[in-house]
Amino acid sequence: MPSEESSISKSGRAVCYLARDNFYKCCREQGVDWMPETKIPSKCSALRKEFQKKCLASWVTHFDSQQEANVRKARAMSMLINNSASNAAGGLAGKKID
Repeated sequence: MPSEESSISKSGRAVCYLARDNFYKCCREQGVDWMPETKIPSKCSALRKEFQKKCLASWVTHFDSQQEANVRKARAMSMLINNSASNAAGGLAGKKID
């Protein structure tokens, strides 16, 4: 784990952010909307370890919370869109349009 002083430097943050982005990208590529209670895809486990190594533990927790919130928002938005599309299509089904 990096020291707090090295982590808050510009270059330290850049290294952390890259490790974070690589891990979450890998999960998406494996078809997983990763959240803390989700199993880490085997292809991404090394990237998770790298993320935890390059970032302060408090930052990893923070980024994981952000990721979870983003996944929940995306799922809610998807449900709303699908429901709206179903209702719109269902409202017109079988109706004669003049």
